[in-house]
Amino acid sequence: PFPMDKTVEEVKKVVLRGESEVALANKLKLFELDKAMTLQVLWWAKVLMDDPVRICRALRFAAKFKFRLHDTFWLSTPFALEALRSKVAGSRKNTEYHKLAGYGFPSCLEFFELAFDRRFGPEKELRLASSLFGGKDEKGRPRLMSQVSDFDVEAFRALASRYSHLKDESELSGGLLAVAIAVADLEKGSKSSKKEEFGAVCDGMCVSNPMREAGTSLFLGLEKLLASPAVPGRLDDGFSKLCNISPKTFALHVKVWEALQAVVSKTLPPELCSARRTMLMALVDSP
Repeated sequence: PFPMDKTVEEVKKVVLRGESEVALANKLKLFELDKAMTLQVLWWAKVLMDDPVRICRALRFAAKFKFRLHDTFWLSTPFALEALRSKVAGSRKNTEYHKLAGYGFPSCLEFFELAFDRRFGPEKELRLASSLFGGKDEKGRPRLMSQVSDFDVEAFRALASRYSHLKDESELSGGLLAVAIAVADLEKGSKSSKKEEFGAVCDGMCVSNPMREAGTSLFLGLEKLLASPAVPGRLDDGFSKLCNISPKTFALHVKVWEALQAVVSKTLPPELCSARRTMLMALVDSP
């Protein structure tokens, strides 16, 4: 509902509180729309600016119930993006995503695609991911994710399918978030690696240790797989002769074995060990 009994100018004065917001409205060409749609967008903007976490909630419900968010939602979202990114406690976002994980793999897949791949804004230059993930940590410090400049949605779908059978909520959330970050092109910032990006997001949202481990382990395994093999020593030479392979080949086997061990722990259930190792090898083969 929105105040149909009010004029656009009256609602504009209530909702657009600063020059930057008026400039954004002009850039979005809101005042070129018909009256009803302009009022709806302005009122949505007010609702989202009052509590930006409503953006997370709207996406969660859209993923759960499989409905398409109205165009007025996407026109109003830019007004609350920066507040959602840097001013909202990340733990509030994490609460929404924990509920989302409980809906299962299809809803999670839908959500991450909307977050990373959906473009909107005046020039279709905006994406939600950097505002949805991260936030203020438990000490009120902003721990933010870099802006997404491009996203390979086909690669994400192919990789994510390896987790379609998972029921563990932390593994599903942490693993899919790590995969999405891995296949995204991010604007260059202070972070030197995708692992650091994932770590900042986890810090900002105060996620559980199992969720953090689900993603961090994949990046640790990737680092080991992509690193140059260690120079074979005398012991390696001896083992390689016993295996009837060259020292170089033996070193490669050791590297892969260490990477596969890096993604699991002694307490991790066998199903999750297998899922992580499968995902690790798929990430290496991904473009």
